[in-house]
Amino acid sequence: MSDNRDPQKPPTLEDIARIAGVNRRTVRDAIQGTGRVAPATRENVIRITQELNYVPNPSAHTLAKGRTGRVVVLSGSLNDQYNANAVHLLESCVSKHGYETMLVQSRIESQHSINAARASLSDGIIAIGIQQLNKDFRSFDTIPPRVLIDTSSPDFIDHITLDFRPAVEEALNLMLATGRKRIAYVDNDWNALPPLEVRRATYLDLMANAGHSPEIIDVRTDVPPQERIQTIKKYIQDNGCPGAFFCQNDEAAIYTYHAIIGSGHRIPTDAMLVGCDGLPHLEYFDTPLSTIALPMEEICAIAFKFLQQRMTEPSLPIQQQTVKARLVIRKSLSVEESA
Repeated sequence: MSDNRDPQKPPTLEDIARIAGVNRRTVRDAIQGTGRVAPATRENVIRITQELNYVPNPSAHTLAKGRTGRVVVLSGSLNDQYNANAVHLLESCVSKHGYETMLVQSRIESQHSINAARASLSDGIIAIGIQQLNKDFRSFDTIPPRVLIDTSSPDFIDHITLDFRPAVEEALNLMLATGRKRIAYVDNDWNALPPLEVRRATYLDLMANAGHSPEIIDVRTDVPPQERIQTIKKYIQDNGCPGAFFCQNDEAAIYTYHAIIGSGHRIPTDAMLVGCDGLPHLEYFDTPLSTIALPMEEICAIAFKFLQQRMTEPSLPIQQQTVKARLVIRKSLSVEESA
């Protein structure tokens, strides 16, 4: 649709909606990364906002000062409890320093989420829980200062590297030391993660070094919890119960717990179990569940410090810090109970 607006006036949401052939609410949702907007529509709206140099009215007066007082948190799906907890902690950290938080949740490809973050008019971006984000961040030179929280170590962006490997090795070696030769890896959407994702790669390396065959239980995350539990139960029924289960995250550990118990087996006597995320409620199960935890409050504080320093001194060298996860041993990994 053609642009018939008065060129002397700043563009409005109505102008963008008219040009894009959608309603005002769809434009707002596309810009903010909220609502259900088709990828092609979102991309078209973002393109039009850039072409028109659209500036959201509530923030226009702050541009003269060079600050909006807003930080975008770019997150993976909030259905993932790790992401939801991280967003909560980041919001608390950002607001404590006097900034408003705007959440852009990635329901689609990360490039579209970055487009939405760019159009949101913020002072900076903190990204967490999104796979394959590095290459998309690299392709945009005009987005504001950003910090990535991830297991990778990119050389072009401020980042916090999450080091899971030592804790994963400790958990697996503890299982192997009890004589458990069958250790299953419960993965969420096998094809959605890079082949060398650190938890998966560490598991495969240790199993190969120990001379044991890997066992992968691939659980879809787009189905209800009961179906995920049933997937794990069916594996146990078809293959017998492995002596131990290492789960990609704590949510998978919860489903695995119910699958093991529901199949008539005991934890840790018949099967040891560990998750990964450090969610606090795992210790309140009848058999408290072990996990691999990260100091998330510390990580959020470091991320915001990096962002502030980048906003103040854009020419700083790349800021990087590695944070190690730690194994939290509870009854589900108890050697005495499994003996």
